Amino acid sequence: MCWIRTGSDKPIKTTDSRTRLNIVGAIRLGHLQDAVIEQYEKTVNGESIIDFFKKVRAFYPNNCVINLILDGAGYHRSGEFKEAEKSLNQTALPTAI
Repeated sequence: MCWIRTGSDKPIKTTDSRTRLNIVGAIRLGHLQDAVIEQYEKTVNGESIIDFFKKVRAFYPNNCVINLILDGAGYHRSGEFKEAEKSLNQTALPTAI
């Protein structure tokens, strides 16, 4: 895992066969070594975000509330997504656009 400092540029190698890289990540503030990162091959959608929620909950198994900041994608507002959010005791905080 590698982080890039603000104001620094770092080239990231990719293959010519892909034009898109789908990565979802979560960090515990002050504990970057505890980052949860998942790469999705095809796309990021409601199903993949629910899968990621489950991985974050498994990484932090105690019953504390986990706050996640998400963009305004439509699948973040779906009923299936909201049910998973409640059942995993996680709160998705919408970003202001």
